[in-house]
Amino acid sequence: MKDSLFDLAILRSGFGRNGYNYFKNAQIFQKFRIVICPPQLGSIIHNKNSEYPHVFCKSSVNPEIIFENIDYINRRCGKNKNLILGSADRSRNIYNFGSELKKHFDNIFLEALNRDDPNIKTFPMGFTYRYVKYFNKDIFSKLINCSYNIQKEKLIGTAFGKSWPSLSNRLSDRINILDAITNNELIENFFCDLSEYHIKKSQYMYFASPRGKGIQSPKIYESIMCETVPVLTDAPYARQLRDLYNLPIYIIDKWENLNENHLIETYENKYKNYDWCSLKKRFHVDNFIGEFLNKDY
Repeated sequence: MKDSLFDLAILRSGFGRNGYNYFKNAQIFQKFRIVICPPQLGSIIHNKNSEYPHVFCKSSVNPEIIFENIDYINRRCGKNKNLILGSADRSRNIYNFGSELKKHFDNIFLEALNRDDPNIKTFPMGFTYRYVKYFNKDIFSKLINCSYNIQKEKLIGTAFGKSWPSLSNRLSDRINILDAITNNELIENFFCDLSEYHIKKSQYMYFASPRGKGIQSPKIYESIMCETVPVLTDAPYARQLRDLYNLPIYIIDKWENLNENHLIETYENKYKNYDWCSLKKRFHVDNFIGEFLNKDY
Protein backbone atom coordinates (compact mmCIF):
# COMPACT_ATOMS: atom_id res chain seq x y z
CA MET A 1 0.00 0.00 0.00
CA LYS A 2 2.64 2.49 -1.08
CA ASP A 3 0.02 4.72 -2.67
CA SER A 4 -2.95 6.02 -0.71
CA LEU A 5 -6.41 5.35 -2.14
CA PHE A 6 -7.80 8.58 -3.60
CA ASP A 7 -4.65 10.28 -2.17
CA LEU A 8 -6.47 10.60 1.16
CA ALA A 9 -5.00 10.37 4.65
CA ILE A 10 -5.99 6.83 5.67
CA LEU A 11 -4.99 6.34 9.30
CA ARG A 12 -7.30 3.41 9.97
CA SER A 13 -6.54 0.00 8.53
CA GLY A 14 -9.79 -1.70 9.44
CA PHE A 15 -10.12 -5.40 10.14
CA GLY A 16 -7.62 -7.71 8.52
CA ARG A 17 -5.03 -4.98 7.97
CA ASN A 18 -3.93 -4.27 11.52
CA GLY A 19 -0.44 -5.70 11.11
CA TYR A 20 3.04 -4.33 11.04
CA ASN A 21 3.09 -4.08 7.25
CA TYR A 22 0.18 -1.64 7.20
CA PHE A 23 1.93 0.78 9.56
CA LYS A 24 5.21 0.36 7.72
CA ASN A 25 3.88 0.80 4.18
CA ALA A 26 0.81 3.04 4.33
CA GLN A 27 1.77 6.37 2.83
CA ILE A 28 0.57 8.52 5.72
CA PHE A 29 2.64 6.63 8.30
CA GLN A 30 5.84 7.04 6.32
CA LYS A 31 5.59 10.75 7.08
CA PHE A 32 6.01 10.20 10.85
CA ARG A 33 9.55 9.81 12.24
CA ILE A 34 8.49 7.08 14.66
CA VAL A 35 5.51 4.71 14.48
CA ILE A 36 4.77 2.59 17.57
CA CYS A 37 2.74 -0.59 17.03
CA PRO A 38 1.67 -3.23 19.53
CA PRO A 39 4.70 -5.36 20.48
CA GLN A 40 3.33 -8.41 18.65
CA LEU A 41 3.40 -6.39 15.41
CA GLY A 42 7.03 -5.36 15.61
CA SER A 43 6.78 -2.50 18.09
CA ILE A 44 8.74 0.44 16.64
CA ILE A 45 9.22 1.64 13.08
CA HIS A 46 11.82 4.34 12.40
CA ASN A 47 11.29 6.38 9.22
CA LYS A 48 14.60 8.21 9.14
CA ASN A 49 13.71 10.21 6.03
CA SER A 50 10.26 11.27 7.23
CA GLU A 51 8.96 14.75 6.55
CA TYR A 52 7.90 15.34 10.17
CA PRO A 53 9.66 14.59 13.49
CA HIS A 54 6.45 13.42 15.16
CA VAL A 55 5.53 10.11 16.78
CA PHE A 56 2.44 8.11 15.88
CA CYS A 57 1.36 5.47 18.38
CA LYS A 58 -1.53 3.06 17.96
CA SER A 59 -3.73 4.12 20.85
CA SER A 60 -4.37 0.56 22.02
CA VAL A 61 -0.68 0.31 22.97
CA ASN A 62 0.20 0.55 26.66
CA PRO A 63 1.56 4.10 27.17
CA GLU A 64 4.41 2.67 29.23
CA ILE A 65 5.98 1.51 25.96
CA ILE A 66 6.45 5.16 25.04
CA PHE A 67 8.36 5.83 28.26
CA GLU A 68 10.41 2.67 27.89
CA ASN A 69 11.62 3.97 24.52
CA ILE A 70 11.69 7.69 25.24
CA ASP A 71 15.48 8.02 24.97
CA TYR A 72 15.39 6.37 21.56
CA ILE A 73 12.47 8.59 20.51
CA ASN A 74 14.23 11.75 21.66
CA ARG A 75 17.40 10.84 19.76
CA ARG A 76 15.50 10.17 16.55
CA CYS A 77 12.96 12.99 16.77
CA GLY A 78 14.72 15.78 18.63
CA LYS A 79 13.24 18.16 21.14
CA ASN A 80 10.26 19.61 19.26
CA LYS A 81 7.80 16.88 18.36
CA ASN A 82 4.19 15.87 18.80
CA LEU A 83 2.65 12.58 19.92
CA ILE A 84 -0.34 11.32 17.96
CA LEU A 85 -2.41 8.41 19.32
CA GLY A 86 -4.95 6.86 16.99
CA SER A 87 -5.97 4.04 14.66
CA ALA A 88 -8.10 2.36 17.34
CA ASP A 89 -11.65 2.77 18.71
CA ARG A 90 -10.44 3.14 22.27
CA SER A 91 -7.22 4.05 24.06
CA ARG A 92 -5.42 2.70 27.07
CA ASN A 93 -5.68 5.09 30.00
CA ILE A 94 -3.56 7.78 28.42
CA TYR A 95 -5.05 10.50 30.63
CA ASN A 96 -3.05 9.28 33.63
CA PHE A 97 0.15 9.92 31.68
CA GLY A 98 -0.70 13.27 30.10
CA SER A 99 1.38 15.49 32.40
CA GLU A 100 4.42 13.25 32.16
CA LEU A 101 4.16 12.94 28.38
CA LYS A 102 4.01 16.74 28.04
CA LYS A 103 7.57 16.84 29.37
CA HIS A 104 8.69 15.15 26.15
CA PHE A 105 6.13 16.25 23.54
CA ASP A 106 4.92 19.70 22.51
CA ASN A 107 1.39 18.44 21.82
CA ILE A 108 -0.52 15.24 22.49
CA PHE A 109 -3.31 14.32 20.07
CA LEU A 110 -5.78 11.52 20.79
CA GLU A 111 -8.32 10.35 18.22
CA ALA A 112 -10.52 8.66 20.82
CA LEU A 113 -10.83 11.68 23.11
CA ASN A 114 -13.79 11.13 25.44
CA ARG A 115 -13.27 13.91 27.98
CA ASP A 116 -11.85 17.40 28.33
CA ASP A 117 -8.19 17.26 29.33
CA PRO A 118 -5.73 20.17 29.61
CA ASN A 119 -2.87 18.14 28.13
CA ILE A 120 -4.61 16.24 25.34
CA LYS A 121 -6.55 17.27 22.24
CA THR A 122 -8.35 15.25 19.62
CA PHE A 123 -7.61 15.27 15.89
CA PRO A 124 -9.61 14.30 12.78
CA MET A 125 -9.39 10.53 12.38
CA GLY A 126 -9.34 10.63 8.57
CA PHE A 127 -10.42 7.58 6.60
CA THR A 128 -10.59 3.81 7.05
CA TYR A 129 -8.99 1.56 4.44
CA ARG A 130 -11.51 -1.24 4.97
CA TYR A 131 -14.35 1.05 3.86
CA VAL A 132 -12.62 3.25 1.30
CA LYS A 133 -11.40 0.35 -0.84
CA TYR A 134 -15.03 -0.57 -1.63
CA PHE A 135 -16.18 2.93 -2.58
CA ASN A 136 -17.36 3.72 -6.09
CA LYS A 137 -13.99 4.93 -7.34
CA ASP A 138 -15.33 7.06 -10.18
CA ILE A 139 -17.93 8.90 -8.10
CA PHE A 140 -15.84 9.33 -4.98
CA SER A 141 -12.86 10.61 -6.99
CA LYS A 142 -15.07 13.25 -8.60
CA LEU A 143 -16.44 14.27 -5.19
CA ILE A 144 -12.94 14.66 -3.76
CA ASN A 145 -11.77 16.65 -6.77
CA CYS A 146 -14.87 18.87 -6.79
CA SER A 147 -15.78 17.74 -10.31
CA TYR A 148 -19.10 16.11 -9.41
CA ASN A 149 -22.21 18.22 -9.94
CA ILE A 150 -23.65 18.21 -6.43
CA GLN A 151 -27.31 19.13 -6.12
CA LYS A 152 -28.70 19.65 -2.61
CA GLU A 153 -32.26 18.34 -2.72
CA LYS A 154 -32.91 17.19 0.86
CA LEU A 155 -32.35 18.50 4.36
CA ILE A 156 -30.89 15.80 6.61
CA GLY A 157 -30.25 12.12 6.22
CA THR A 158 -28.46 9.30 7.98
CA ALA A 159 -27.44 5.72 7.21
CA PHE A 160 -26.09 3.24 9.73
CA GLY A 161 -26.63 -0.20 11.15
CA LYS A 162 -26.02 -2.37 8.09
CA SER A 163 -22.51 -3.48 9.06
CA TRP A 164 -23.01 -3.47 12.83
CA PRO A 165 -26.76 -3.90 13.47
CA SER A 166 -26.28 -4.92 17.11
CA LEU A 167 -24.89 -1.48 17.96
CA SER A 168 -28.30 0.09 17.29
CA ASN A 169 -29.62 -1.75 20.33
CA ARG A 170 -26.62 -1.07 22.58
CA LEU A 171 -25.35 2.47 22.01
CA SER A 172 -27.38 5.33 23.47
CA ASP A 173 -26.55 7.70 20.61
CA ARG A 174 -27.97 5.25 18.10
CA ILE A 175 -30.98 4.33 20.21
CA ASN A 176 -31.81 8.02 20.64
CA ILE A 177 -31.51 8.89 16.96
CA LEU A 178 -33.76 5.98 16.01
CA ASP A 179 -36.34 7.31 18.47
CA ALA A 180 -36.00 10.78 16.93
CA ILE A 181 -36.45 9.39 13.42
CA THR A 182 -39.61 7.62 14.52
CA ASN A 183 -41.07 10.54 16.45
CA ASN A 184 -40.43 13.59 14.26
CA GLU A 185 -39.57 12.16 10.80
CA LEU A 186 -37.15 15.03 10.17
CA ILE A 187 -34.14 12.75 9.61
CA GLU A 188 -34.36 10.40 6.62
CA ASN A 189 -32.76 7.04 7.35
CA PHE A 190 -31.81 5.74 3.92
CA PHE A 191 -30.39 2.47 2.68
CA CYS A 192 -28.85 1.93 -0.72
CA ASP A 193 -26.17 -0.01 -2.54
CA LEU A 194 -22.63 1.12 -1.66
CA SER A 195 -22.05 2.11 -5.29
CA GLU A 196 -24.74 4.79 -4.88
CA TYR A 197 -24.07 5.69 -1.26
CA HIS A 198 -22.07 8.88 -1.78
CA ILE A 199 -24.32 10.09 -4.58
CA LYS A 200 -27.25 9.75 -2.19
CA LYS A 201 -25.38 11.38 0.69
CA SER A 202 -24.34 14.35 -1.47
CA GLN A 203 -28.02 15.21 -2.00
CA TYR A 204 -28.44 16.14 1.66
CA MET A 205 -27.46 19.42 3.29
CA TYR A 206 -26.73 17.58 6.54
CA PHE A 207 -25.81 14.05 7.54
CA ALA A 208 -26.50 12.79 11.06
CA SER A 209 -23.53 10.75 12.34
CA PRO A 210 -24.34 8.90 15.57
CA ARG A 211 -21.49 7.34 17.48
CA GLY A 212 -20.33 3.83 16.65
CA LYS A 213 -17.89 1.63 18.55
CA GLY A 214 -15.31 4.39 18.35
CA ILE A 215 -15.47 7.98 19.55
CA GLN A 216 -15.27 9.34 16.01
CA SER A 217 -16.90 7.98 12.86
CA PRO A 218 -15.40 7.89 9.35
CA LYS A 219 -18.83 9.05 8.17
CA ILE A 220 -17.87 12.54 9.38
CA TYR A 221 -15.09 12.79 6.80
CA GLU A 222 -16.95 10.96 4.06
CA SER A 223 -19.70 13.57 4.51
CA ILE A 224 -17.20 16.38 4.07
CA MET A 225 -16.14 14.87 0.73
CA CYS A 226 -19.84 14.95 -0.24
CA GLU A 227 -20.06 18.63 0.81
CA THR A 228 -22.62 17.59 3.38
CA VAL A 229 -22.44 18.99 6.92
CA PRO A 230 -21.94 16.29 9.58
CA VAL A 231 -24.28 16.51 12.56
CA LEU A 232 -22.95 15.22 15.90
CA THR A 233 -24.30 15.13 19.43
CA ASP A 234 -22.38 17.32 21.86
CA ALA A 235 -19.10 15.93 23.19
CA PRO A 236 -15.54 17.26 23.74
CA TYR A 237 -14.23 15.70 20.53
CA ALA A 238 -17.08 17.21 18.49
CA ARG A 239 -16.50 20.71 19.86
CA GLN A 240 -12.76 20.47 19.23
CA LEU A 241 -13.21 19.27 15.65
CA ARG A 242 -15.44 22.26 15.03
CA ASP A 243 -13.60 24.92 17.02
CA LEU A 244 -9.91 23.93 16.95
CA TYR A 245 -9.82 22.62 13.41
CA ASN A 246 -12.51 24.84 11.92
CA LEU A 247 -14.45 21.93 10.45
CA PRO A 248 -18.06 22.48 9.34
CA ILE A 249 -19.81 20.48 12.03
CA TYR A 250 -23.30 21.08 13.39
CA ILE A 251 -23.62 20.07 17.06
CA ILE A 252 -26.89 19.25 18.79
CA ASP A 253 -27.45 18.39 22.45
CA LYS A 254 -30.08 15.73 21.67
CA TRP A 255 -31.26 14.29 18.37
CA GLU A 256 -34.85 15.01 19.33
CA ASN A 257 -34.03 18.75 19.48
CA LEU A 258 -33.14 19.10 15.80
CA ASN A 259 -35.16 21.94 14.36
CA GLU A 260 -35.96 22.20 10.66
CA ASN A 261 -36.02 26.00 10.53
CA HIS A 262 -32.71 26.32 12.39
CA LEU A 263 -31.05 23.78 10.12
CA ILE A 264 -32.19 25.63 7.01
CA GLU A 265 -31.21 29.04 8.38
CA THR A 266 -27.78 27.82 9.47
CA TYR A 267 -27.12 26.20 6.11
CA GLU A 268 -28.08 29.36 4.22
CA ASN A 269 -25.91 31.57 6.42
CA LYS A 270 -22.85 29.36 6.93
CA TYR A 271 -22.62 26.48 4.49
CA LYS A 272 -24.38 27.30 1.23
CA ASN A 273 -21.29 29.06 -0.16
CA TYR A 274 -18.72 27.20 1.92
CA ASP A 275 -15.31 26.59 0.33
CA TRP A 276 -15.53 22.81 0.33
CA CYS A 277 -12.77 22.36 -2.22
CA SER A 278 -10.17 23.98 0.04
CA LEU A 279 -11.38 21.90 2.97
CA LYS A 280 -11.09 18.63 1.04
CA LYS A 281 -7.47 19.40 0.21
CA ARG A 282 -6.66 19.45 3.92
CA PHE A 283 -7.37 15.71 4.01
CA HIS A 284 -4.97 14.92 1.18
CA VAL A 285 -2.26 12.52 2.36
CA ASP A 286 0.44 15.14 1.65
CA ASN A 287 -1.39 17.89 3.54
CA PHE A 288 -2.99 16.13 6.50
CA ILE A 289 -0.16 16.27 9.04
CA GLY A 290 0.72 19.87 8.24
CA GLU A 291 -2.93 20.91 8.48
CA PHE A 292 -3.93 19.06 11.65
CA LEU A 293 -0.95 17.63 13.53
CA ASN A 294 1.95 20.03 13.09
CA LYS A 295 0.51 22.98 15.03
CA ASP A 296 0.09 24.20 18.59
CA TYR A 297 -3.47 24.35 19.91
